[in-house]
Amino acid sequence: VDNLVPPIYFGLGEVEIPAETLKRLQEILDGMRDRTNVRLHFIGNTDNLPLRHELLERYGDNVGLSQERAGTAAEYCQRALNLPAQAISFEGLGDTHPVADNATEEGRRLNRRVEVQVWYDEVLDWLMTHLG
Repeated sequence: VDNLVPPIYFGLGEVEIPAETLKRLQEILDGMRDRTNVRLHFIGNTDNLPLRHELLERYGDNVGLSQERAGTAAEYCQRALNLPAQAISFEGLGDTHPVADNATEEGRRLNRRVEVQVWYDEVLDWLMTHLG
């Protein structure tokens, strides 16, 4: 399902989901609780600024930072939906898939994100609703 979960945006060098995003994310996840066989894939992204100091030591590069962002979001959603580990996957793409121009602060802000791909069994949901 495309765009069911909007991108989760992060501050510069941050890996925690921003507090203002958590409420909206929880509302979306609450709406998914009745779905069958939910599977989620998280794709972490960064802007193109090089990591410095403790971020460089902790994550190595932008791919490592993007993986950590995706993993944080995946863990949060897995717990919120009580999903088995095999229903969750994640990857980090670093700065290789920008959606905006990294030459501007606004563009870099838009590139610091985790995108969420959602799959679930609609046919089974329909059958349970109509024949259940």
